[in-house]
Amino acid sequence: VNKLQFPPDQPFVAFSLHRQRRCEICNNLLSDERFSGKEDIVIFAADMIKDQYLGYFISGLGSLSFERFIASKFWRWYERGSSLTLTVVIAVELIANVPSWINVALCEFDYIPHEANLVLFAGILMFSILLYAYSYRDNVRTLRSLSGRSGRYSVAHAFQVKENLSVLKFILIFMGSSLPMACLCFVFFIIFFFAPSEWDRERFLCMGLFDFTISLYAPIFIYVAVTSIREYHVQLYKICAFSAIAKWVGWKHPDERQLRGNVSRGDETTSYFSQFTQAWA
Repeated sequence: VNKLQFPPDQPFVAFSLHRQRRCEICNNLLSDERFSGKEDIVIFAADMIKDQYLGYFISGLGSLSFERFIASKFWRWYERGSSLTLTVVIAVELIANVPSWINVALCEFDYIPHEANLVLFAGILMFSILLYAYSYRDNVRTLRSLSGRSGRYSVAHAFQVKENLSVLKFILIFMGSSLPMACLCFVFFIIFFFAPSEWDRERFLCMGLFDFTISLYAPIFIYVAVTSIREYHVQLYKICAFSAIAKWVGWKHPDERQLRGNVSRGDETTSYFSQFTQAWA
């Protein structure tokens, strides 16, 4: 800083140059601290949580589709509602968390390059989309095949399939909002690691937008859930904290009687015969 020379007869120019030089020096110091200095444990942990957060939402579509896949193939076991079905919930969380944590740990400790991290996340995303599409089409095909059948478990099976389709549509609305965000993150990630070195400003801007996009996940999820899915909206109002926040923001409580009126008589009849079948099973 002492070596910087400013023209004494031009104080305003000197002040402007001084401010510009100060910004450049601060930028260099921050870059040196971020990329060459000693690793801060708090920043390192936050960086791992950020990457795992992205991996969790990428894996979420596949893990929830896996849960509906199990409910479709083992519907009799699911229908009984035994305590063992909770193992499926645990498996869903493990599928969503464990691969992303392993991937992030291997990447942060330099066991695998960031390019491999990108390829793995892209593979998980593609597998999740394919599993969701297969589960949805399988339930639609099963429901059509049951429409002309009669048997002891046909009514209960049809009710379970309709529930699967309803949950899959819920997953599409709930998790589908994360897919555009994930695609944006992939684009920013690719630009940062594969753009020419002359694009330093654009590359670091993309990395900042990458972090900003991840931070938007939770607010967008809440907004989509509240505005698009009435059943989920009703359940959220049973949480005292959410009810207080919604009252402060000015959100109106959904009309539960109207929600009940939207249920068709066919669904009510199917639910009744499903309970009747369980009682005589």
